[in-house]
Amino acid sequence: MFLPFGKDNPVRTFPLVTACLIAVNVIVFIAMYGDPLLFDEFTFRFGLTPGQPTAITAFSYLFLHADPGHLGFNMLFLWVFGPNVEDLMGRPFYLVFYLACGLAAAFLHLASVSGGANQIGLLVGASGAISGLMGAYFVLFPLSRIMVFPFFISIHAFWFILIWIYMQLRSQVLFADESNVAFMAHLGGFAFGAGFVFLLMRTGIVVVPNFEQVRRGRYADLGPGDELDELLREAARTGDVSRAVAAFGALMRTAPGTRLGPDALLAAAAACVRAGDPALAVAAYRKAMTNHPDTTQALHAGLAIAQISLNIYRDTAAAQGYLNWVIAAAPASPDADQARALLRAISGY
Repeated sequence: MFLPFGKDNPVRTFPLVTACLIAVNVIVFIAMYGDPLLFDEFTFRFGLTPGQPTAITAFSYLFLHADPGHLGFNMLFLWVFGPNVEDLMGRPFYLVFYLACGLAAAFLHLASVSGGANQIGLLVGASGAISGLMGAYFVLFPLSRIMVFPFFISIHAFWFILIWIYMQLRSQVLFADESNVAFMAHLGGFAFGAGFVFLLMRTGIVVVPNFEQVRRGRYADLGPGDELDELLREAARTGDVSRAVAAFGALMRTAPGTRLGPDALLAAAAACVRAGDPALAVAAYRKAMTNHPDTTQALHAGLAIAQISLNIYRDTAAAQGYLNWVIAAAPASPDADQARALLRAISGY
């Protein structure tokens, strides 16, 4: 027996969807288990039959379990690997992802038993979907540490899950014909979960800010500003602004109300300019003006937007508006003097 029972990977928010999934599974099992006739009826009606799969049973099988041990082991794995994936994905997408992993597990199971001796066997249990969460965890948090029973040691999630994959493959080869465990469903869910998350990250469709901290299971200890500050320092040190710009863009899309310090906003805006994204730079400068209007950084931001308006967008009216704002905000400042000089120069445009 090789079981996870804890990890060093905290979460920022309570894993509500994971808790609800566990509750539904437990409630369904308790409601059925006390009545053998009801248990058999529900199992055969809502379990996934390889010979007669339906759109309903492709999902309903996820909430049925054969016995208390089956339920307990699955819920343990769900509680260990689900919360961090939910925390990073967000609750609505996480629920869709969970169900999609279960569907992928069902498809591979059906393909593996088609025409075989076990074709009339029922598929029940959440392990296919949970395997998909393990796949996502494998990609996202490989260097977090998992506590292992019965050895009571912690190992990297990468090694724990790799050993688990080996056990599934070995069991499929040696015991598939004599076991009631759907090893191919486990492998199918894992492959879908890991592959889907990897492709989203690899193609840039999804950017995980501060991924170095995420993969070590330390992201929950950092706020959005801390993550961005670290990436901006890295950009200043290496000259590569791509990760900082991607992280700032993701932050603006997913949490536009996040309050960042004026220096961080100006640094992010400068990185966006270097990366050739003036629209995102303007968004950063505007946040500096809106959130920190009484600072010198806000004056610098107003001047910078005016220059972007002139040099990139050729919008003199917008430039004049920002320059007038700088002058009105601090008439005696050096920034106001620069604004007046630019206003005089605009007449030549």
